[in-house]
Amino acid sequence: MAMPTLIRVLRHLLAGATLLTVLTVLADPVQARTLRQVIAFGPTALDPVYSTTSGDASVHVNLFEGLARYGADGQVQAAQAQDWTVSADGLAWTFRLRPALRWNDGRPLTSADFVAGFRRLASAAHREHPKAGFLLEPIRGGREVMVGEQPLEALGIEAPDDRTVVIHLDSVTPFLPSMLTHPALSPVPRHVLAQYGAAWTDPAHFVSNGPYRLDGYAHGVWSMSQNPFHHGSVRPQATRVELIERGNGNQALQELLTGKVDIVHAPPTEQLEWLKARQSIRIVSTGATVSNYLALNTADPRLADPRVRQALSMALDRREIMARLSLPVSSVAYSFAVASEPAGWQPIAPPWARWTMERRRERARELMREAGYGPGRRLAFGIRLNLGQPNIGLAGAARSMWHNIYVDAVLEDPETGSAHYRRLADGR
Repeated sequence: MAMPTLIRVLRHLLAGATLLTVLTVLADPVQARTLRQVIAFGPTALDPVYSTTSGDASVHVNLFEGLARYGADGQVQAAQAQDWTVSADGLAWTFRLRPALRWNDGRPLTSADFVAGFRRLASAAHREHPKAGFLLEPIRGGREVMVGEQPLEALGIEAPDDRTVVIHLDSVTPFLPSMLTHPALSPVPRHVLAQYGAAWTDPAHFVSNGPYRLDGYAHGVWSMSQNPFHHGSVRPQATRVELIERGNGNQALQELLTGKVDIVHAPPTEQLEWLKARQSIRIVSTGATVSNYLALNTADPRLADPRVRQALSMALDRREIMARLSLPVSSVAYSFAVASEPAGWQPIAPPWARWTMERRRERARELMREAGYGPGRRLAFGIRLNLGQPNIGLAGAARSMWHNIYVDAVLEDPETGSAHYRRLADGR
């Protein structure tokens, strides 16, 4: 029997632990020179509207800047916006842009470029973006526009003048500034899109507004230099940046120790104590909300069975997984609603989350037997994952925990992030 791969993200998720720490290892000090940073993999596209992976974000946050951004302390701060105000009912947010904003070709950047960016994400060509619903549904008319019931102009964003962006919401969304840090909500250079269409991201035409501009790409290295027209919240210290694709975390650390690179994000956790003892290395920890999860291919009728999905979720000992992987974790998650923003929000968890693991495993076996599985008829499927930790460790732990509930899962060869997410987007 062919083994389906867990690839399709619908509504049925097995959420893993929520990580609230991002670790960065860097050679100290970082001087105002070429800054060499390791990234796990490169972007799937230069167009920020396609930004979905960490590889996309690593490149896009250097080339583009939205209304808000995350600062060095991990807190949201104004970026292309100078500041913002919120109406008394919390449904209208008014952003005042910094004066004299420009694209890196020197052309003026106005509030209309932000409106165009939001509408472009909601357009028919891009509404299948995995993050479009999350980013646009809180905005008034977002849901209706994305399903084609209303025109793009019905999306609740307007530009009353060149320096003002107003966003109207369907419901109170106190974490809106965090959402606005996503590269997919960056402004778009309308003048370049009008002239070149989809070819606007070709190197000969490419225009952006972030702290750096793209100089080129060769042999897995993205080269950038300071954007002289950037007037955002931070003036970069490094004159040049090189983003170096390295799927192997241990190799990246070796290059850091030998002076070939300056920054490595999310180092292998088993190396942390050793790294802390080295005086030439500095470890920086910043807050972030990251959920690791396994997405089920519910196009397969066996995995579409709610009894099977619940059994798979119940059998995962999330705290044990995090202990095995030695990951810094403050809480575990049973959904994407996590206790992070807004302050005081309580995460959603099913009643069985308070059960002992033995009780959960026994109930999971009962559900699997109800679905027709047991010692003589085990469920078999494959797990496809992108290269790197903690993904491989997470999948391996899940496989061992599922073995006790009549499931035989096989780990497929890891893929680079860009290849993995292209398959996901194509439904393969």
